[in-house]
Amino acid sequence: MPRITNLNLPTLELIKVLAGNNPGAMNVCVLILKVGDKIDPDSADGGVMPLLLLDTLEIYDTDIWLLYKDICGMDIVKMLAVLRACQMGGLADCTLESVKQSLLFVSQGVRVELDLDAILEAVQEKIPAFGKNM
Repeated sequence: MPRITNLNLPTLELIKVLAGNNPGAMNVCVLILKVGDKIDPDSADGGVMPLLLLDTLEIYDTDIWLLYKDICGMDIVKMLAVLRACQMGGLADCTLESVKQSLLFVSQGVRVELDLDAILEAVQEKIPAFGKNM
């Protein structure tokens, strides 16, 4: 069940709702707010939309950090491509289920690799400006 019930939350509260007490997740959320609109200029609400996507996909706390660090190799463009691919119905076989399974494996210390280049390419086919300003 999504955690964001009020879209008028101040930015700091929005980050706390998503990241909990995980400092890595907090830093990722701040980074998304800083560069989200540059990475995905076609996204509504700029850097806020990827945060809402995290909530919609129910990716919170440590999982935000694991998605960024371990699955996406600390590449914010590829992380946002993963979120967009899920949002657009599983582009390049990137579905909510595949991301959740990857997060489960990573949390257990198992190395997981999504085809991030294929995911980014699939997103860019649908959204040509995606990632071009970074």
